[in-house]
Formats: sequence, structure tokens, C-alpha cells
Amino acid sequence: MFPPADRILSTVLTRQAVRYGDGTLLVFGETRWSYAETARIAAASAARLMRAGIRAGDRVALICSNRPEFLEVYLGCAWMGAVCVPINTALRGIQLSHILRNSAPKLLVAEAPFMPAVATLESDVAPPGVIWTIGEGGKPSSMPGPIAPLPPLGEGVSPAQVRPGDTVAILYTSGTTGPSKGVCCPQAQMFWWGVYSARALGIVEGDVLFTTLPLFHTNALNAFYQAHRSAGAARMFRRGRSSRCC
Repeated sequence: MFPPADRILSTVLTRQAVRYGDGTLLVFGETRWSYAETARIAAASAARLMRAGIRAGDRVALICSNRPEFLEVYLGCAWMGAVCVPINTALRGIQLSHILRNSAPKLLVAEAPFMPAVATLESDVAPPGVIWTIGEGGKPSSMPGPIAPLPPLGEGVSPAQVRPGDTVAILYTSGTTGPSKGVCCPQAQMFWWGVYSARALGIVEGDVLFTTLPLFHTNALNAFYQAHRSAGAARMFRRGRSSRCC
């Protein structure tokens, strides 16, 4: 069903949307996304990123707890070929500075309660030129530059010509033995995570996967891919938190 060239998120999601339509793929509290709706959200999120000047290969930093907007941004990046950089929501100061310095994102999307962390960046690290906030909360008084609420979704765009070997996410390690390392994850790697994990766990069509881990963690993202590939549903716990990244 998915030959090597098709092992990218946009192709898998599009085909699964045709096959399973209104079947539930994601559950966040009272929010439910069907397979078809998730594909539309990915396309609309990609368009939103492109309107902000994001292009294929650009990095988009994301500091957010488990909520639908996290996957909106991630799916939009995957759909149009940008690279999502999910960041541990507990990071501040030196650790956060290291990740932003290393990944050089063009856009930062941050949930409002975590915006004060951006004000703790080291003096030689400037935040991205564009910052979007999710939810309610004030801008730290010391924050320079334009900050705007996450724009609403609009019309979608066609998926980009993304290759299986193109990086879809950079996941930073916990930095136990030194500075966090950015693990560059290709589109096909995420595809195979879903395939092999579902196979090892015996996940079949109709199963529901529940995760309490934060979406910046590999396990939580893997739950989405397992459900995505297996025609199941991923249930994300709203307050998932962890001090480890991958």
C-alpha cells in the first residue's frame, strides 16, 4: 500500500483519509479529529505556515503541551516540507538557548504559559523573527520583536514534493551526558516507527492508544503514527509532561 517513495506523512494521511473517512484518528479531551478532518487540518496548517514565509527545510520551533495546536503545527510542517522542532516545555536559560542556537528556527510557536521561558534566553541568542502564541497569556515585558496569536486555519494547500529521506522533525535528547543532541528524523523513519511499533505491540484496526507522555517525546509522537498506520485512534492526555525528550 505504501511503496518506498510514498512513505511520507502527507501521502499516508491522504490515503488513510480516503479509506477511513469519518473514523476517529485523534482524541484530545472533547476534541475529536477524523482521518479526513486531520488531512484537511494538515493542509490548512501548511498554508498558514507558508503565508508566514516558511518554506521547505525551514525549522519551526514548538513549545507546547499536549493540545490540538501542537499537532496542527507538526502536521503542517510535515505536509509542506518544513522541519518541526518540538522543545521540552521545562527548558529555560542555557538549555533552551542551546536548542534555539543549534536549530536556528525561523518561527517559534509557544503556548502562552511558556512564553516567560523565552525571556530567559542567553544574551547572544535572539528569538526567531516571528513568534506565535497559543492560548491566553501576556507577553513578557523584556520580549523584543513581533508576537501574535496563532492565526486561524483557512484554506489548505496541496502537499509538497517531500521525499522519504527529508527531515520532518528534530527531536532533542535529554542531555544527560552533555548538551542535548538534535536527532534529525526523516519522514520514512516516523512511518516505520508506526509500522514496527504497532506490529510489536499487536495493535490492530480499531484499537485505541492512550498516551500520557508529552508530544515532544518520541513515544507520544509514535502513538500518533501507530494509530495512523493501523486505522486506530490515538488519545492524548492533556497534561502530559516529562523532563526527557527522547
